[in-house]
Amino acid sequence: IPDKIIHYNDTNTAIRFPAADTVSVETGGSERLRIQSTGVVNIGDTTVSSLGSRLLQIGKTDRSDTYVEVRTSTSGTGGIVWSDGTANDSTGYRGTIEYSHGNDAMYFKTAATERLRIDSGGRTLINQTQGYDLYANGLLQVSATDGTAAISVTRWSNNSSSPYINLGKSRGAIGAYTVVQDDDRLGQINFIGADGTDLASPAAGIAGYVDGTPGS
Repeated sequence: IPDKIIHYNDTNTAIRFPAADTVSVETGGSERLRIQSTGVVNIGDTTVSSLGSRLLQIGKTDRSDTYVEVRTSTSGTGGIVWSDGTANDSTGYRGTIEYSHGNDAMYFKTAATERLRIDSGGRTLINQTQGYDLYANGLLQVSATDGTAAISVTRWSNNSSSPYINLGKSRGAIGAYTVVQDDDRLGQINFIGADGTDLASPAAGIAGYVDGTPGS
């Protein structure tokens, strides 16, 4: 057959063979998809050549915003799966990024185990599947049954500077630097023990307050 197969009543739509061992698809007179001789599939920007071991490349020629949509039901789960190829079922799924429409949560898994979850309330949960109240139901929570129940901040630099934990307070909305007032609590570190019911009652704390008129 010749270079391309053309729809009889739609001549700007075609399946082409533009080069040896290469297949492309055109709609509206423009190339939309190409399978290169190396097996790489280009969607959108079909000028991109093979890069390393990437078999699928998606983009636009003008480099504008590009999305890949995974559509399921309102109670379904969609995602991307990394399989080690040892099995033809989910037992080979070692890494996944999943979104559950049933509870509006995003899951991240490694070694076939959930490690991080962003729940419907925007909380980032590391090694736990639900948010817990420790004085407040914080937006970042970490759980473990061993010494990894920790948050580490380390600075590696040949100077006298250190890492920081910064607690900030404004009376305005997010991004608005509305001045605080005398006796406002600016930040607090709480120490909490389980009382048989919850972890909501602090036993001790370290807090900083405004004393007088705030200023730089």
